[in-house]
Amino acid sequence: MRTNYFKFDLFPQNGNALALPMNMAFRQLINNNNQLANINGTYYSIHHVNGDVFMFLKANNTDIIKTIDRANNRYQDISAILQANEEVAFASYAIIKPRCIGFSSTIYGPKIGAFATYYDHYFFNANANNNLRFEPISKTITPAQALHFAHMGKINVRLENNSLFAARQLTNFLGVTQLEFDDVESFELVIKPKRSKNIRDTIVPTLTNLPQGVRDLTIAAKQAAGDQAVELHIAASGCIYDMVNVRGNSPLYTQMNDNFNNNADLRAAGF
Repeated sequence: MRTNYFKFDLFPQNGNALALPMNMAFRQLINNNNQLANINGTYYSIHHVNGDVFMFLKANNTDIIKTIDRANNRYQDISAILQANEEVAFASYAIIKPRCIGFSSTIYGPKIGAFATYYDHYFFNANANNNLRFEPISKTITPAQALHFAHMGKINVRLENNSLFAARQLTNFLGVTQLEFDDVESFELVIKPKRSKNIRDTIVPTLTNLPQGVRDLTIAAKQAAGDQAVELHIAASGCIYDMVNVRGNSPLYTQMNDNFNNNADLRAAGF
């Protein structure tokens, strides 16, 4: 499971601190047994796990979920064994620090946007009618550093909405004028190689001379053949992250805490 790191502030008052530290605010909800919220028909709740780690739950009563007995292959709908006031819920986890959080979401667990909405459900008024906003904590490298990677795969290019290249191509494709792109924030171009193919030579000219209008360039790259691919974010906003093993010998909260303390990229970013 991947832990993505985000900094936070209040919108639209960019940079303003929260009325209460987030950790303390959630602890108050939990201590008062007031953490269950129905938001647009879905139940969410938060629970303290250990130290700075919290579990964020989302109820799921729409998917078909079964249990199976491995001894006799019998199955049943999981709703048949729930009590009247129980629902199936999926978990995500957050390690909450004074200026940032690490957020780990399972496949069906609630995402970071739901976490912000849940927070605002309780603390919007306390924060003078300002919303909580998360922003990925970035790790960036220079194009020259990226050139040291021997193998390059999938490439994502994000272009400004005033990019001449994007305007020319999409005007032809969509049949609209450039003026009608005013409400568009950016355009994204994905270059996907054939399986196991190295398209390093394709991207080298771009890295040596980044075109005007490129906002974000992300490359799946390997130092050498056989290495695990890593995402390189060129002068852009890729998210710093760690990995936790949900089946590992160490408790999840211990892994999240150790990861946060040992993440050199977070220290370099000032967190």
